[in-house]
Parts: sequence; C-alpha cells; structure tokens
Amino acid sequence: MARKRHQHEKLALRELDSRHLSDINDLTYRPRPVTSFKQFAERWQRTALPNLKLSSQPPIRSQLKRHLIPVLGTGAMKDLTAELLQSFVTDCSKLSPKTTKNLDPVP
Repeated sequence: MARKRHQHEKLALRELDSRHLSDINDLTYRPRPVTSFKQFAERWQRTALPNLKLSSQPPIRSQLKRHLIPVLGTGAMKDLTAELLQSFVTDCSKLSPKTTKNLDPVP
C-alpha cells in the first residue's frame, strides 16, 4: 500500500510540475515585462496619489521627482532590497534635516 501511495505522490508531483512548467518550457514563452521603480511611481501617481489630500500631492510629487526616481528609477521593483533602501536612507543624511524628515514615511 505504501509503495502504491508513493507512486501516486510522484505522479501527482510530476503532473503539478508539468502544469506549472509547461508554459515556461513552451517555445513561444515570453517572460513578463519587469516594472522599474520609475514606471511604478508614474502609475502610482496616476492612480493612488489623487486619493490623497490636495495639499499632500505637490510635496510627494516633488520628493519622487527630486530624490526617489533619480536614485531608484531604473531599478526593477523586484530588485529593491533592504540593502539598497538602506543605502538610499544613508545617502539622505547628506540632505537637509527637513528634507530627510519629509522623505520619511513614518511621522
């Protein structure tokens, strides 16, 4: 009985793998585009930013344009790591204290 069950598990795993990998192994497979931080920020400004208070929108646009997009813009969102963000925060220490405070999402 145990051997039969083991065979069924192998078959089930093989079927699961074939379902998930069949698309990738297909000769017509094309990887999905990777979104850069800049593309994400532009989409966020169009969709989410308008939901914030009108008085909050200009400073956020400015922070994105002057500080975030120049540093993080070309990188893929999937590649944003804690180390990269920590490096950004460390570089922000060279800015004025008020600018640094404005970039901090936690009040």
